Amino acid sequence: YLRLLTYCTNHRKNPIMQVYNLEAVKAPRLCGVPLDLFSRLLRLPIIKEFILKLIKRKNKIPEMVRFANSPHCHRLEGEDDESLGNNDTQHLMPLYYPIHEMTKDEAEMHQRMVKEAPLNLKALADANVEALSSASKDKFRYWTISDYTSRYLDGSITPTQVVDKLINIIEEMNTRNQNSSVVTQMNKEELRLQAAESTKRYQNKNIMGVLDGVPILVKDEIPTVGHSVTLGTSFISDRVEKDVLPIIKLKQQGVLIVGKTNQHEIGIGTTGFNLVNGTPKNPYGRDGRHYYTGGSTSGSAAAVAMGLVPLAVGSDGGGSIRIPSGLCGIVGLKATYKRVARDCSVGCSVSHAGPMANNVHDAALAYAIMAGEAENDHRRHSQMQPPVHLHAYLTNQSKDLKGLRIGIFDEHIKDSDENVQRATKRAIEHYQQLGAEIVPITLPHLQEIHMAHAITISTEMYSLMEEHYRSTHFNRLCPESRVSLAIDHWKILVKQ
Repeated sequence: YLRLLTYCTNHRKNPIMQVYNLEAVKAPRLCGVPLDLFSRLLRLPIIKEFILKLIKRKNKIPEMVRFANSPHCHRLEGEDDESLGNNDTQHLMPLYYPIHEMTKDEAEMHQRMVKEAPLNLKALADANVEALSSASKDKFRYWTISDYTSRYLDGSITPTQVVDKLINIIEEMNTRNQNSSVVTQMNKEELRLQAAESTKRYQNKNIMGVLDGVPILVKDEIPTVGHSVTLGTSFISDRVEKDVLPIIKLKQQGVLIVGKTNQHEIGIGTTGFNLVNGTPKNPYGRDGRHYYTGGSTSGSAAAVAMGLVPLAVGSDGGGSIRIPSGLCGIVGLKATYKRVARDCSVGCSVSHAGPMANNVHDAALAYAIMAGEAENDHRRHSQMQPPVHLHAYLTNQSKDLKGLRIGIFDEHIKDSDENVQRATKRAIEHYQQLGAEIVPITLPHLQEIHMAHAITISTEMYSLMEEHYRSTHFNRLCPESRVSLAIDHWKILVKQ
C-alpha cells in the first residue's frame, strides 16, 4: 500500500488534490464498563457486522482497500508522467515490504561516507568520557554508558555491585508499585553470574567490548534467551531458544540484560496501558498525578527516563519507540526497514527494533552496534542496504547546528492544539539560534499514508493473534485489545 499511495489518492472527483489532507478521526470515546460492553458486542455475529461496517465506512477503509487494487493514479499539482516514473502501472503495484534498491550513485555516496568517517566503536565509546567530567553535579544525574565503563576501568565500582543494587531497586519498585510495573521479568541467577564474569574481565584487563558490564533492559516482545515472550498478556509465555540478531550483537559487546520491560498489551496501543502488569508511570508526572509513558514500549522508556539503566531496546511499528521516547524526554530511534535486522512475529513489514537512551551519543553507539546486515536474514533485505556509518554525526561534533537543514511542514503544525503550536515554535526558534536553516516543506498524501499504515499493521497484528482470537484466551485480553483485534479481523475479511 505505501508505495502505491505515495503517488495515488482516493480523491477521485478531483485529479488535482490539496497537499495537506489529513482528516480528523471521528469515533466514540469509551472507557470502563461501556468499553467492556462494547468489546463484547463485537463478538455477537449480526451486531458485530453492523458496528464494524459503520466504523470502517466512516473511516473510509473499504474505499482505501478498493483504491489499492486500482492501477489508476491521480496527481498532485506539478506531478507529470516523468516525475511519476514509467507509463506502465508496474511501478504502482503495492509492496509487501518497504525496500528501496540503491542506485549506483547512492552506493558510491555511502562508500565515500564510510571512508570519510570510519566507524570505530572503541573511539566512539571513549569520546563521551571527557565530556561527562564537566556535567551537572546535581543530586540526580543520568548515568551514561561511559559513566559505567569508565568507573569499571578505574575500579571505583564493579558490574557485580551495579547488578546487586539494580535487583534490589527493581524488587522494591515492584513491591511498592504493584499496579505500575516497569520491569516484568528478571533472571536474577543468570544476571548475577554474567555480572561476576564481567567483573573478572575488568580485573584481568580482558574487556569483552565497549558495553561490557553495562546494564540494559529489553522490551517484552523482543526474543531474548533466558526470558519468555508474553506480549504483555496473562496467557502467552513463549520460551525463547535463540536471541534475535540485535540482542546477539549487544551481547557480543558485553551488555548485562537486567530483564524484560512492560509494554502495551500485544503492542496494539500507544499509551502503554496494561491491565495484567499494571501501567508504567511517566517519571515526569507532577502534583501526584499519573501520566502515560506512551507506548507500546512503555517500560523501556520509563526505565531510561528514571535513570534505572542508560540504554533499553524497544520495537516500533507505528510509533512504539518514538511516542514513549517523546513523552518521557529520552532519545529513541526507529531505523529504516531491516537496518536493524531481525525476523519478527509482530507487524513484520513495519515493526523494527531500536535503541532508547538518555542522550544522543549513547543512542548512536547502540545503533552502530545493532545495525547491519545479517547472513540468516529472511529474504535478505538487510543485505540490500549500505554499510553502517555515522557520517553526519561523526563529522559534526560542534555544539552549534550550522549546516543542518530542518524541514518544517507549517500546515501540519497548525493542525494541532495551541500549546503544541507554541512549544513547536519555541523549538524552531531555538534551532535557528543555534544556526540551523529552517526549510519549508510539504508532505503530500498524509491521509492515504495513515490509512495504508493502519490497514497494514492491524492485519499483521491480527495474523499474529488469530489463534487466540478464536479461543477462550480472547476474553482474557483487556477490552481495548479485544476491540482492536475485532476491527483488525474485519479488515482481513475486507481485503479478502
